[in-house]
Amino acid sequence: MRIGCIVKVGSIAVALLASSSPFAFDVHTHAAMTSEAVASSSLTRDPNVSALLKSLGLLDFTPEFGIRYQGFESYVDMGSTITRRTGKSIEAVVMDAIRDDVTTLVVPHNFTITGWFMRGAIREDDNTLETPTSDEPDGVFSRVFGHFFDPQIDRGLSTVYLRQQPRAVDWALLAGANVKPFPFGERENHYKIPDAREAMWRALTLKNYVLADDVYPANWGNGPTQKESLRKAYWATTFRALGDAVHLLQDMAQPQHTRNDAHSGLGCVLGSCAGGHDSYFEKYLRERTRGEKVVSIKEGINGPDTVTRIDIAPTQLDYQGYAKPAFANYGDYFATAVGGGNVGGRGLANYSNRGFYSFGTNIGSANAAQYPSPNPTGSGLGYDIISEPELKDSANRSLSGSAVFRIGTVVDTVTGVPEANVKLAAIGAWDQFLQQKDSRWGSYTLNYYNYDDQAKLLVPRAVAYSAGLIDYFFRGSIYVAPPPEGVYALVDHGDPASNCKDNCGFTKIKVRLANSTPAITPPGGEVTAQAMGSGMLVAVAKFRRNSCYTTELSGEYVADSQELPTEYYNRCVAAQPEEIVVSAPKVNTTLPACGAGTGSSCDTVAVPLTFTFPTQSPIPINAASLSLQIVFRGPLGAETDAVVVETVNVS
Repeated sequence: MRIGCIVKVGSIAVALLASSSPFAFDVHTHAAMTSEAVASSSLTRDPNVSALLKSLGLLDFTPEFGIRYQGFESYVDMGSTITRRTGKSIEAVVMDAIRDDVTTLVVPHNFTITGWFMRGAIREDDNTLETPTSDEPDGVFSRVFGHFFDPQIDRGLSTVYLRQQPRAVDWALLAGANVKPFPFGERENHYKIPDAREAMWRALTLKNYVLADDVYPANWGNGPTQKESLRKAYWATTFRALGDAVHLLQDMAQPQHTRNDAHSGLGCVLGSCAGGHDSYFEKYLRERTRGEKVVSIKEGINGPDTVTRIDIAPTQLDYQGYAKPAFANYGDYFATAVGGGNVGGRGLANYSNRGFYSFGTNIGSANAAQYPSPNPTGSGLGYDIISEPELKDSANRSLSGSAVFRIGTVVDTVTGVPEANVKLAAIGAWDQFLQQKDSRWGSYTLNYYNYDDQAKLLVPRAVAYSAGLIDYFFRGSIYVAPPPEGVYALVDHGDPASNCKDNCGFTKIKVRLANSTPAITPPGGEVTAQAMGSGMLVAVAKFRRNSCYTTELSGEYVADSQELPTEYYNRCVAAQPEEIVVSAPKVNTTLPACGAGTGSSCDTVAVPLTFTFPTQSPIPINAASLSLQIVFRGPLGAETDAVVVETVNVS
């Protein structure tokens, strides 16, 4: 979402507020980058090959998440009061627009894991002008005020007419880091990382943090079917919130968002551009993402709201090609250092801030002086002159004359590999649209040559960092093994006349556990163990009841019957709703670590634990498709409130 600026009209300073066009990356580009990030993460696009989804217990889910409520796919808002939210039409519109144009992209129409990630990436740009029908509980607001982080000066968005806004990293991670919309008030982010954690916990346990039964939104009911729907709604919320978080991280690959450049095209407001034009960078990358051949720029320099159409060669963006980095905390993905340390910082904001100029912080501008890199005066940069016939416009048509570029080296402190001869700025008789101006035109600008070089380096990094953040969120791992007796639980069937089918069940589960979360070695850093601090452990049993099981304890599948196992399962089990029962918690519990060791090394240190289920809701004796989940909540490495789960099939 674009931010306004101050424009002098005569002697009057006019404050222009948020305009109607997205700034930074457009939502289409965010959606495409997010889909590619999920595919590059440990979740993967194909659930059949994802060990992580097996650990989360999601392989046996239907492909869609959320709850169908009054004709809409719904999820929940993690505010102080749990509120129902719904998928919006804008999400499907954006997905449809890029479905066939990104060659590596699989865009789901339905509400899959990838789909919810993309929905979060799209909805993070909700604002009062483009998405006025947003279902924010307290009304729509411009979330973009929380999308800036300048690591050189260590600040969020800062302008002469807005109050100081939170840093994007804080908007993504911290309670109380509220945006301050113009002209007053504050708004909280309900889709930050801690909200994703809380939603994940409730999706696994259907309990709130203190283990009381969860509070259901009005009219959702409280039976087994409704409970399972609510679990899916919480999973949808988990993925949606992570989509919002990766949107914020992707914005760190846009120099305007890391160099406090709130330039809005010099006056575009409320859909009108009385004194300037739309962001060419945003529009240009959007149309490359969508495979369009024309960029439409609204401008007012030559008259009120003139639309300039610029032909382009719709070369698709490169999303892959940069290796996923791994850091030991969420914040380092944004920036590992601020201030003087920015020069060596390894976060995405560090890289874009010191590596590139933006339109409003270009060579020679007053704002550029705040940033030592690239050199604000252009000192030390080389020159590259492109002349006809090599000089092309954005549609790959030959131009007469020459264009002069200032080139330099962009340093990558993660890989140690510098990128030389990057076109950092342009100067001469060409404006940012490659339109020829008066021969005396000598101002520095940025054009599509510069933006192509930026996109080539920044887009793959945005995807890789997003995938790394997703992996970090799901990094936890628990080793689960049977006790020395070799079985998880026993129950005495007793006298068949006692109707054990309905009155008996498993109230105790014995397991051996260890923390098998692998250590992290950040770029240029030391090995960082992911120790589990003192936290809470619960056991969750997921199952469907076998309706063919009888009071006489018969009715289970017989191997030599004429019925196929799948036929028996479909007849007796599949139609039953999935249920869960949750054990009493084990608090102040620490699991010994075996890192990412082999089964034998983890087996050596694993500790025996017994989980007790309520006598009024044991694991029923006719449970089928039984999965046991061990869920930990507490400190994990640098994260103070992580959620880790491991799922084993104990049928």
